[in-house]
Amino acid sequence: MYMYERNQSELIIECVHNYFYAFFGSSIDYQIDFNCDKLRQSLKNIASSRIGLSENMTGKELEACFTSSPSQKFIAILYKLNGKLCPDSVLYNTENLYLNSTHIDGDDLLSRFRGKSLFLVERNVTDSNIIRFLNEWKSSRKFQNLKFFSVFTHRRNRFDVAKVLYEADIKHLNPSETTLKLEWKQRFVNFNQI
Repeated sequence: MYMYERNQSELIIECVHNYFYAFFGSSIDYQIDFNCDKLRQSLKNIASSRIGLSENMTGKELEACFTSSPSQKFIAILYKLNGKLCPDSVLYNTENLYLNSTHIDGDDLLSRFRGKSLFLVERNVTDSNIIRFLNEWKSSRKFQNLKFFSVFTHRRNRFDVAKVLYEADIKHLNPSETTLKLEWKQRFVNFNQI
């Protein structure tokens, strides 16, 4: 166990990460997982990130977290973001994006996402934009890389499912034939501040 002052946390995390990278190299996938008031500096060679934001984070501050590792396999953003994502956000190109964060414009995200799988939880997404998104995806005009799309809500009747199915010309749903199963290995190193 190593005890340190809170203001040393970024330096300690960077040193530990650099030590592991010098020892293991790129033979393993590195993941960062944190909840914060202030985003950590960008670390190199990160394959996946899970970031819990505080209410005062901006899109620009969020982007700074990915400058050294912009192409990640998986990014999860939790909690609130103050404002919009940057127009050229790395989140739009993330291979697998899980977004459970209020105040992010879900409709904007739907029009810009270029990854393989998109999981949205409790987003401000409208029926008309889901219909447009599905029609563009089906026609291969956009979203050629996309294999999986999910919108989850806790609220009943959040979407007019019949309208979405009709206007997106979806005749049947057969999950056993069309469901993509994604699996990945995870290892965690937990840093607790005292």
